[in-house]
Amino acid sequence: FPHVRSADISAIINHKFELSDLYKLDSFSRRDRDMRKSLRLNWEDRTVRLIADESTENYPTLETICVPLGVYFRILIAHVAETAPDNGKSACDLAMGSMAYVSSLMDFSAHFEWDAVLSYHFAFWFLAQRYMMHGNYSKWENIDRELHTEYLASFRKARASSSAPS
Repeated sequence: FPHVRSADISAIINHKFELSDLYKLDSFSRRDRDMRKSLRLNWEDRTVRLIADESTENYPTLETICVPLGVYFRILIAHVAETAPDNGKSACDLAMGSMAYVSSLMDFSAHFEWDAVLSYHFAFWFLAQRYMMHGNYSKWENIDRELHTEYLASFRKARASSSAPS
């Protein structure tokens, strides 16, 4: 991963990588590489509350999340495959989960408002990181129903009306 700073790789493999720095993993990003807008999050009884809503400026589309997220997962999978003492089970869980997670984000972005998808992503990211700190890499594979209800359910995209001529 020659375009990724060693400090970022270290933060990723130690589960301390800041979500607000995700853009740094996109080597093709046209944005200022020094851009740093913090996402202020507050844990309240197992939930994450997005306090500052400047995130859609940093991540305006699905692609601005998925491209660097792919780099994040590749770094993490390579590390887990090398270091986990379970004969590859954790790396496999992470690889399968990362593909399922990106697919979920793609599905969500087709059906829900982007701001809501991004809020779900932020909340899910922090929850998954907490699981990974304890060696559990399987969280990425399943949609979190509580977070789905809290962040997505009320923000379904309006369907285009298909009024056929009479």
